[in-house]
Amino acid sequence: MKRALVLFLLLATVVSIQAAQIKVFLGPMISSYTGRWPSEIFPDPMGRPSGLNPFINGRTGTLEGFGIELPISKRFSLEIDGLYFTMGSTFTEPTLIFTFLREIYDIESLNVPILVKFRPHEGLFPYLLAGVDLGFVLYHARTSLILPEADVIYREIAREDLMLATQKFDIEPVLGIGLEITVLKQSIFAEVRYRLGLMNMVQGFPGSAAARIRSLCFLVGYQM
Repeated sequence: MKRALVLFLLLATVVSIQAAQIKVFLGPMISSYTGRWPSEIFPDPMGRPSGLNPFINGRTGTLEGFGIELPISKRFSLEIDGLYFTMGSTFTEPTLIFTFLREIYDIESLNVPILVKFRPHEGLFPYLLAGVDLGFVLYHARTSLILPEADVIYREIAREDLMLATQKFDIEPVLGIGLEITVLKQSIFAEVRYRLGLMNMVQGFPGSAAARIRSLCFLVGYQM
């Protein structure tokens, strides 16, 4: 009985892999931090609380990668992606001495979203996505700038490597919606995904310093 069960599971896995669809995609993304890393250069508060809104303190980035979609049933499938993210956040604050202070955060990461895809109906009808995104931080830096009064160009005054002050691993919930069409026998899709950002990515500082990364991703691609 056990051998029969193992054989059945192995056969089901082989059939699923053979039926898998390879996807390639890229697109822009908007991301923001819910807070700043502590700074000796600009110690006072900057920016606005972002809550769930990735556009407040936002920064435009990109993503690109590929994925594999494994059918589970007629309506459901499992999708595992490999993505390269470039994202960050921007905080700006007016002062009495200088017109503006600005901090720009840049972060790069490898991300592996594991998603369940649900198609309520066949044909030209949106599908839904839900799952988790596993992130591995590769690079994180902060640039501090000032815009002197009556000037129009920001001047860089410091650049800091934040890797030692950043959690290297991130796991976040992801929700999304997409639409797929067939053009000349080629399957083309567009998706919008929202990455909630619940983990505090600040490490190594005493006190209550906290920053969570939220992002809104726009993907376009095709299935091979």
